[in-house]
Amino acid sequence: MRGQRSNKDTYTKDSKSSKGEPQKIRNELTEEQKREIKEAFSTFDQTGIEADELKSAMQALGFDVKNPDVQKILDKLDKYKKPLSFEEYMDVMIDKDENKDPETEMRKAFKVLCEDGTDRITLKSLSKICADLGEKISDEELKEMINEANKGEDEEVSEEDFIKIMQKTGMF
Repeated sequence: MRGQRSNKDTYTKDSKSSKGEPQKIRNELTEEQKREIKEAFSTFDQTGIEADELKSAMQALGFDVKNPDVQKILDKLDKYKKPLSFEEYMDVMIDKDENKDPETEMRKAFKVLCEDGTDRITLKSLSKICADLGEKISDEELKEMINEANKGEDEEVSEEDFIKIMQKTGMF
């Protein structure tokens, strides 16, 4: 769930999907983002997510949430007794995504891409990630990507290089 949206709090107990800011934000989501949210929602219950399931439902979309975070969300929604509807769940996920710290997210992504035991993205690690994802990208193309990220200084990408290129391309 990426993209630039306003930082307006979208999950108040007065939120309605049929009008206002939540609907505008929903319209800005890609089909893939909507599908991901719906898929996570559907794994719990078609009629709603119970309060005790919210943490797991958020983690299903990759959010690292703690019990106090979930408690605050439930307080704002006033939803201890009734399950969250799909629209309410979507509002929570939109707001949570908007409040992610992009630099923290980039640092997490960098760690995933690093070769085991190093603090660098190498041709070997990038090639392995592409293979794991089923992407067919030649070593030459991967070398070009690495050289673009670090301006050809060496054949590895540091965390600083990675953050710069991600910011430059608008990926985060």
